Amino acid sequence: MNIRSAGLSPKSDRKLQQSDVDWSDLIFVMDDEQPKRVRSLYRGNDIPNILVLHIDDIYEYRDPELVELLLDRINEGIESEFKL
Repeated sequence: MNIRSAGLSPKSDRKLQQSDVDWSDLIFVMDDEQPKRVRSLYRGNDIPNILVLHIDDIYEYRDPELVELLLDRINEGIESEFKL
């Protein structure tokens, strides 16, 4: 499995690009508004399924609690999406 990280915020170190969307089999986002933003930015393109992790933007970079939440919810999403 290969994973890329990219953001939607102008402040993101690495912003989501068309090449990321084309490359992806599945996109994870943090909150309910972000799927709309991805679809709006890349409308007219084939967009893979987008799963919402439901994680509030209250954590600092690399916060241990955030890392744990990400690992748990991403693993659950992958298992569910790919029937593992």
